[in-house]
Amino acid sequence: MKFNIKNAIGITAFLISQGIAAQFYVGVQAGIGDIKNDTKVTAPGYKIEHSGALKVGYIYSLTNHFGIGTGVEFSQYKQDVYLKNATQTLTNFEIDPSTSAFVYNVTTSNYSEKQTLQAIQIPLFLQYKTNISKGVD
Repeated sequence: MKFNIKNAIGITAFLISQGIAAQFYVGVQAGIGDIKNDTKVTAPGYKIEHSGALKVGYIYSLTNHFGIGTGVEFSQYKQDVYLKNATQTLTNFEIDPSTSAFVYNVTTSNYSEKQTLQAIQIPLFLQYKTNISKGVD
């Protein structure tokens, strides 16, 4: 493919014009959050560590009121979970492959675990905006 200065200028002008009609956003989200827990014996204790998200995206305006957007978001939530009682017995009623029933007991001692959730999200959304007052959308 041969380099053509007219094509390069045309592509550059097109990309700049699309960038003018678009909105870019960058966001940081931080705060408390916990990961859902299915411990059924006693209410689990927990210590929430740091959690939050980083976001970057692009919104292309279709009209004065509507736009379509996408981006990338990375989220991370961490917490330490532990049973409030130092010793706890968990009882499960089980049936083995030969259909014999039995009771399965597990006794814990100072049980704790670190939980981490990391997620990458790619949002796709339709935006509606209107003027609340002059200069504020």
